[in-house]
Amino acid sequence: MADEEIQRAIEFILQQQAQQQAEYAARLERDESRLARLEESFTTLVELARRADERQDTMGETMATPSHTMNELLQRTLTDESRLASLEESFKMLVELAQKHGAIGRPGPDHRDTKTP
Repeated sequence: MADEEIQRAIEFILQQQAQQQAEYAARLERDESRLARLEESFTTLVELARRADERQDTMGETMATPSHTMNELLQRTLTDESRLASLEESFKMLVELAQKHGAIGRPGPDHRDTKTP
């Protein structure tokens, strides 16, 4: 190869590199605004995810309170039903005792029978 040919090859390579570098710079400039929008979108998504997580935590706490209250009310109702059943049984026993001893179900000494003349 002659010096001229080598010189032309070097110039050709340098021109190719300059052209590639210019294309790369133009693409980078185009992509820079796109990259900025992507970064902004990513930041927005992270913020939305954080807020959704906070809402979910708050909702979980809010739902736990009524659930706890419902369990408490259920427990009280069961206790009240048990106490009521016990009172009912005691009342039945009192009525039976009163009937055995003649306090209920038979006329007392003041009772006047209006059917007999």
